[in-house]
Amino acid sequence: MQQRLIIVMVRIVTSTFFRRIDVVGLDNIPTDGSIIFAGNHPNALMDGWLLTATCGKWPLHFVANAKLWKYRLLVPLLNATGAVPVYPREEFGEDADNQTALSTLYDVIESGKSMAIFPEGVSHAESQLIKLKTGAARIALTVTSRGKGKAVIIPCGLNYIHRHRFRSQVLIEFGTPMEINQAMLDHFQRD
Repeated sequence: MQQRLIIVMVRIVTSTFFRRIDVVGLDNIPTDGSIIFAGNHPNALMDGWLLTATCGKWPLHFVANAKLWKYRLLVPLLNATGAVPVYPREEFGEDADNQTALSTLYDVIESGKSMAIFPEGVSHAESQLIKLKTGAARIALTVTSRGKGKAVIIPCGLNYIHRHRFRSQVLIEFGTPMEINQAMLDHFQRD
């Protein structure tokens, strides 16, 4: 019941804020099995909520910067949607420990659920991708190498006409699934 309420609320928020939400590539999303949605990150929390509202997978656990848990009004929503806090070294220093987050995400995938991650690691307004981090690949490779589960990675593109303007438009594109193969696993285990 709570899950249905949350997904309805997220859909209402996103469809109210955006006049038009176009989705391309839904047929690329497998109907069963774990999925790691890996997308660009131009619009902070809205990116995760749009993926939640459109991908057809629930719960969709998304990776979020731990600093968001400082905002008391956001905490219940973050927790209810299964967001997983991470501590970027750029903000939290070299002692930032994400082992708990990684363990949680391994459990998500190994239990057959799905997650979303933004490999750029930070929301930005640049017109092109910034340097990608390795988290999505590391999670998929680790889970597959442990033999407890398997996930495909679905690249996602979020393209906003005016990302902060009320009643603007957004295009969400789900790309071709990338499956972990033996050659990738062999390379991962060597390095």
